[in-house]
Amino acid sequence: MGEDRQTARRGQGFDYSLIGGLFLLLANLAWGITVVRKYNRRFPADWKGQYYRELPSDATPAVVSYLMDFKIEPRDLVATLTDLVRKKHVTVEERKDPKGRKKPDYIFRLNQKNREELRPHEQSLVAWFFDELGKDGTLRLSKLKEYSNDYANAKAFRERFVKWQNEVKDTAEELGYVLVRKKTVNTCMLLATVLQIVLIFWLLPESWYWTFLCALPLPFFKPKRQRRTTLGNNEYRKWNAFKRFLRDYSQIASKEPLAVYLWQHYLVYAIPLGEAKKMESIGRIQIRGEDAALFLQTSSFWDGYDEWTTSIKGTIDSGKEPWFDLGDFPGGFSSGGGGGGGGGRGAF
Repeated sequence: MGEDRQTARRGQGFDYSLIGGLFLLLANLAWGITVVRKYNRRFPADWKGQYYRELPSDATPAVVSYLMDFKIEPRDLVATLTDLVRKKHVTVEERKDPKGRKKPDYIFRLNQKNREELRPHEQSLVAWFFDELGKDGTLRLSKLKEYSNDYANAKAFRERFVKWQNEVKDTAEELGYVLVRKKTVNTCMLLATVLQIVLIFWLLPESWYWTFLCALPLPFFKPKRQRRTTLGNNEYRKWNAFKRFLRDYSQIASKEPLAVYLWQHYLVYAIPLGEAKKMESIGRIQIRGEDAALFLQTSSFWDGYDEWTTSIKGTIDSGKEPWFDLGDFPGGFSSGGGGGGGGGRGAF
């Protein structure tokens, strides 16, 4: 009886699918880890410092926002528009309801200045707001609000915003701040997974079919889409140091009054850095210079800033597809990534 059992075991043989499945799994894990490490590798930065008192570069507010956390939000549209006001390419006027029953409207007017002085995404914003949405170089904030009431208009506005986001990203890439990974990397890994599964069911015996599970982890290794270059990391550190300076400036502002022109620069970049409210408190401190009536220094601006951001964000949100957006879901085994920024506070 014992000899019969030993003969039966020898007849069954060894299950080589265990070795094959383990080899396939280890090979896919090794490939996935290699890809993630390659595209998630950080470039070294050599700048160190606690504070940066001057603007680190002449990058636009939207580019700075993307450099900080790889996001471009509605507030960055507002920051860019505010920067155009500072550069005197655009003027803004508050138009109050004479009866005081409605919120004030804001009228933006385009000055006849050379657009070639601006970055491509700034030129695109000017064309978008003043040539497409505006009339005779004039845009009312109430016009943007009306867009949120019509889904087709809001959707078109949202699509135009996505295009503008891509233009900002292109500028950051052209400046040498970031490297953007091609989408073909994820496509190749997905195709490799499908090919493995097809070959398993096509070429191998039925006892091996379970090994297709060993190919499934591969698509989940999703490397970061973008990363900062050495220049980008140095700029990132400088802008963070500048952000700390803005945050702590109120402690030294009474001893070092801020010139008007410098305050305006600080204000514009405080928006994408998330320090706009801090600049509001700094604005109450005495500022050197005779041009104290500048709109960017008035309380009306701060009321307007909230109103502009809320209105633009509300229009963009109104243009979302009625079903859920797969892009809202995080995925993959990638490491790192930027932190979230601020933005508008919901629909108006």
